[in-house]
Amino acid sequence: MSTKLDLKKFSELFGNWWYRIEPFFLSGEMDKVYDFLKSESKKGKRLAPSSSNTFRVFKEVDYNDLQVVVLLMDPYFTFVNNEPIASGVGLDCSLRGKLQPSLRNFYQGIEEELYSGLTLERDLTQPDLKFYSDQGIMMLNAALTVEKDKAGSHIAIWNMFTTFLLKEVIAPTGVPILFLGKEAQSYRPLVEKTNYCYSLNHPSSASYNRDVWKTEGVFKKINKHIWESNKEIIHWLYLD
Repeated sequence: MSTKLDLKKFSELFGNWWYRIEPFFLSGEMDKVYDFLKSESKKGKRLAPSSSNTFRVFKEVDYNDLQVVVLLMDPYFTFVNNEPIASGVGLDCSLRGKLQPSLRNFYQGIEEELYSGLTLERDLTQPDLKFYSDQGIMMLNAALTVEKDKAGSHIAIWNMFTTFLLKEVIAPTGVPILFLGKEAQSYRPLVEKTNYCYSLNHPSSASYNRDVWKTEGVFKKINKHIWESNKEIIHWLYLD
């Protein structure tokens, strides 16, 4: 197959991930994704994140510095003042500067695990997850887009891309992967033989249960793997 997409344009969006991801574009599979997104837009449907941020997570994290992948379901589907909250980085709230419940629960669960809920030095209100990207943490959504107010609406169209990304690009790195939520966990079999894999409920579940999100010691385990690989451990909460 071939592609009608402008590969030069996309190479700039993916940074040094590009030559590993280019075969997916050359197969023609990404054409299907873009045809779908254009069709939805022509129907007047609002999509998140904005098109300029769809692949932002790949520019935020250098492939050669990748340490951890956190796989979620899809971007925030809500809009504020007619603009999407989603930034292209999973759980990130940098565009609006205000924490969403999922990110708040994520921080609180980590604080409970690592600091027994007593830390005074770490900031649990940081909306911008660039401090994760700078440490090689890729906050990846299984679907890179979503229709406004319709959670999970684009999971199917992105399935082939996410499958390729995990099997052909991320698996060879051997980095730990954390799957958050049932939809994300469905991809776990693709990389179980090549990567340390962990599964937890999505942080949003804590809101339903009115409880602290349970992390089951996963973040200590991930840091242990990283330390044993002679790399600096992850600082999972922002140092105030």
